[in-house]
Amino acid sequence: MKKIGILGGSFDPVHNGHLAIAKTVLEQKVVDEVWFMPNLKSKYKEQVASPEDRLRMLEIATRYMRNVKVSDLEIKRGTYSYTYDTAMALKNQKDKYYFIIGADSFYDLNNWYKSDELLDIANFIIVNRDALAFASLSKQANFYTFSRGGDYIAVKMDRVDVSSTIIRKNLAKGKSVKGMLPDTVIQYIMEKKLYR
Repeated sequence: MKKIGILGGSFDPVHNGHLAIAKTVLEQKVVDEVWFMPNLKSKYKEQVASPEDRLRMLEIATRYMRNVKVSDLEIKRGTYSYTYDTAMALKNQKDKYYFIIGADSFYDLNNWYKSDELLDIANFIIVNRDALAFASLSKQANFYTFSRGGDYIAVKMDRVDVSSTIIRKNLAKGKSVKGMLPDTVIQYIMEKKLYR
């Protein structure tokens, strides 16, 4: 049985911070593979690029990364995606799946769609970019592992200060985004005239 980390989101566009999360959990041997899973549409964020373009940018960004795949499961669902729905879709598979989330999302899990059921059936990797708060996060993750049905693993990583919002704003203003995302993704964005 493989351990697979699922990194979901809009990826509008994918950037070096997203890629750093995948590298970190693989280097720390928390999972055997990481799957990037872009959603079709988000209830919480306005998306600019089409699902097809976001999927293609992920494929380009991860092309040479070992043990990393791109999944279109949530795009194929054809509607809004909730973590609960994805967890249910993967529940009876032979591998063990972990949803990779930030510490801020972890502390907000009780407000997620069908959170009570989700906390009993899903496994989580919680990525923390604040060294001072890591001990507290780790303690809370252990508590959830013992009190709920799934595994909760806290992972420490260096902070990468970049966001898709900043990238889109810079591109709209004609500013450089070099170093924020792979050059191959920048080339795709320019060719497709995205985010203008």
